[in-house]
Amino acid sequence: MTIQDLGSIGEFISALIIIVTLIYIAIQSKQNQNLMRSSAFQYRTSTAIDMYQQVVSSEHMSRILVKNRSGQELSEEEKIRLTFWQLCLLKAGENIHYQLEIGVLEDEFETTISDALIQTIKTAPGMRTTWEESRMQFRVSFQKYVDERL
Repeated sequence: MTIQDLGSIGEFISALIIIVTLIYIAIQSKQNQNLMRSSAFQYRTSTAIDMYQQVVSSEHMSRILVKNRSGQELSEEEKIRLTFWQLCLLKAGENIHYQLEIGVLEDEFETTISDALIQTIKTAPGMRTTWEESRMQFRVSFQKYVDERL
């Protein structure tokens, strides 16, 4: 066996190692993507649970939502609490929108924004006002997304 033969064998082995390495990197990349999606979904779920928990555990918040829904006059303190709670909903929607933009969440989550959040902005008393008064706190792409659907 000549040195040239050994060199050819070395090149062949190097090519195999490169192929195996690329396959390994592709598998790792897919696992990383799944982990990111899982984390984003967990964050979204935790945020929703926290928002629900605020209403369930706080007599103030549940009373405010009932009064607001029935059209009763809110005190200044209640208006502030309601506005900040509504801002939390909007921020959660913005987060979902951003995760969709960067491809971390699957497209099915767009329904969550367009159906649930947009419907809430349209119908919940005071929510549209909160959006209009605070829209500059949100990313431009989210502003456009919401405004196009309102």
